[in-house]
Amino acid sequence: METQLQISVCIPMYNSSPYLRECIDSVLNQTYENFELLIVDDGSSDNSTDIIKSYQDSRIRLFKNKHNFIESLNLLLTEAKGKYIARMDADDIMMPDRLKLQLAFMESHPNIDILGGGIQCIGDNNDIIIPYYKDVMPIAMFTEGNPIANPTTMMRRSSISNMKYYKQFIYAEDYHFWYQALKNGLKIMNIKNIVIKYRVTPTQVSNIQHNRQIKAAKLVMKKFSWLATEKEAKYSIPLQSALPLSKKKLSVIITFLNEGEEVECTVKSIRQTIGDKVEIIVINDCSNDNYPYGETLLPYHIHYIVNRERMGVGASRDLGVKLCQTPYFILLDAHMRFYEKIWAGRIIEELEKNEKQLICCQTRFLSKDKNTGKTEIIKESPRTFGAYIPFNKNSIWPDIDWNLKEQKPKQKKENIPAVLGACYAASKQYWQYLKGLEGLKMYGSDEAFISLKVWLEGGKCLLLKDVEIGHIYRQIAPYSIINKDIIYNQLFIAKLLFPISVYCKTAITAIQKNQILALQVIKEINHQNAKINEIKKYFKTIFTRNIKEIFQYHKTYYKYNNKNQPQYDLKEITLYLKNNIPNDNGIFEGKTGYILWLCIYARTIQESTLEDFAVTLYRQVESAVEKQQLPWNFGYGLSGIGWGILYLWFNKMLDNYPDTIISSIDEQLKCIDPIHIHNSSFQTGAVGIIAYLSLRLSVGLINWPTELLKKWEQKAKDIIEKTTDSTCLYFSFLFLTIRKEAEGCEPMPLLNSWLNSPTHFPLKKEYWKYTLYDGILGHTIQTITY
Repeated sequence: METQLQISVCIPMYNSSPYLRECIDSVLNQTYENFELLIVDDGSSDNSTDIIKSYQDSRIRLFKNKHNFIESLNLLLTEAKGKYIARMDADDIMMPDRLKLQLAFMESHPNIDILGGGIQCIGDNNDIIIPYYKDVMPIAMFTEGNPIANPTTMMRRSSISNMKYYKQFIYAEDYHFWYQALKNGLKIMNIKNIVIKYRVTPTQVSNIQHNRQIKAAKLVMKKFSWLATEKEAKYSIPLQSALPLSKKKLSVIITFLNEGEEVECTVKSIRQTIGDKVEIIVINDCSNDNYPYGETLLPYHIHYIVNRERMGVGASRDLGVKLCQTPYFILLDAHMRFYEKIWAGRIIEELEKNEKQLICCQTRFLSKDKNTGKTEIIKESPRTFGAYIPFNKNSIWPDIDWNLKEQKPKQKKENIPAVLGACYAASKQYWQYLKGLEGLKMYGSDEAFISLKVWLEGGKCLLLKDVEIGHIYRQIAPYSIINKDIIYNQLFIAKLLFPISVYCKTAITAIQKNQILALQVIKEINHQNAKINEIKKYFKTIFTRNIKEIFQYHKTYYKYNNKNQPQYDLKEITLYLKNNIPNDNGIFEGKTGYILWLCIYARTIQESTLEDFAVTLYRQVESAVEKQQLPWNFGYGLSGIGWGILYLWFNKMLDNYPDTIISSIDEQLKCIDPIHIHNSSFQTGAVGIIAYLSLRLSVGLINWPTELLKKWEQKAKDIIEKTTDSTCLYFSFLFLTIRKEAEGCEPMPLLNSWLNSPTHFPLKKEYWKYTLYDGILGHTIQTITY
């Protein structure tokens, strides 16, 4: 027979009357009975204490406290008499066997100090959450969030006797409690069994105090990071002290997170090929895998830095560049292999010729056998020549892909649109002039970002085909990759470097792929507007190329790398257009669509006769607009005609601003009240006018009543709330963004934002549709424009 009180169930309570009786009943009805139930009333103003007093059970002990949650929690710890303390919240429900299950586990595992379990959510959702349960949880599991649910825990009272909750960590006080436990050497574990029903409501603390909880959790996360890196920090060079001056010309900068033995393998490979000819800077970005990096790297004479908090890839690389004491550097991942002795010399040679370039080395694709540790060339891997940004219609821009098309087969080097493969080199001075990777978050898009800036500034990306570096590719990274950070980086780059129309396209594509994360990121980007605009101003002083040139350059490589694109006789298409002029004047299937195609094709092949034909069609469309008998929609009427004509103007395909036709379209469209338009579609509804206005507002002064424009703003907001159509979302979002950020909005209308051309066409030409929206005209135009 048990003589010692085994368990103290501890519940803090504040105005909990709606759920309190159900909670207490679930405790009193446990299949295990040797427990006491301690409840601290944290200054409730409802009838919660009356509910508790209505129970006639000697196991219940009620304490009253002024409203001070942390003090109430510590009072529970002080008053508990049991061998174990079981935590519980006043609105949750304990599963019938919870105490029996957890007690049995703790009794049979004397090395475990704190035990959590699974939860079944009730209320606003019914999710089942099974925590990690296979082993004692290392510090690593706590560095990115709290992996144990506080109300599921059972704690060995003797183990936590010198611990308490602290007010400065309120709303994340349990997370800090686990920090104290791990710092004291305690062992924490979960069981997979569901031990409570956890109530989810809009009024719970995690919702009402969400921002304060996040802030407190970040403070605790920082403490866990420092705890996880404590051993490695002993080998680190203090960041406040500069690296010694070097007479060498090249520094190798390796940043990593949880790479294990690969860090040493990479460094060893460098030393084996070129010995001590380069400086090596290794930056441990807060690894939490308990691997002895500092110790294993001692024989290689490197500069070792440990980030006590995770900075991310971009910031870690910028730190390495800042610290290096050589004129040039190369950035590497920590899973690379070197083969030739010439690689460092070739990089230095090219950078000494021209510092305004970003040098990429040829990539050898490797895999590593998990059992033997042997690296092998991936047989099916292609031979690549740097990378390019495809600007795919359904991708979040900037996307990036390997370039498979070699431009200069007989030469040892060639220009490329972008670097890829985590082995690229530059001048320290040029990198810092471009502000490096400043602004990026943890992971993603760094190659695309720096490549775009190099080309915009007037420099170039260069591939050294005679320098090959092995790169181990794996399916699973040894660290978590957070999608939100990837999306943030893509939207940050788009907002910083791209015209507003392209940023909006990026944002809408992100929303359609992951609405919750994308909306969070857009909100965060908006908060960064002042900083982004400040960097933009700086870039305006150093950039010498237009972003449209860069887009077109990458588009060329997209064409090279898509060999499956059908080949068309564009002259034959032109002949068809001349012999089959439609009666319709619109942009989808009519003359305006023809005009756009002819002008873009004429520019591509520099054929003036095509421009003459386009001018003839233009005069016909202008005459039709002046008669004021056309519909107002985008597909077949005024909105699309106006958008198409302005597209030509912004792309410098018209000698003069088309004032006559645009003024006429303005006068006709501003008579339309959006309140009376019930069709919101792009082709024939309200979004068509919104699309026109998005481009029209970029011209400058528009003679539309302010109240009317406000009505169109409300219409755009309504459409965003109700539609899932990408084109409708894009133009509505673009219009609202332009209205909000009127100054500095560089126009760049995107045909691909609304073209609906199929990817394949019938072999027999008699079945082709000669239309811009969904036919051969739109399909061919996408290969030569963005």
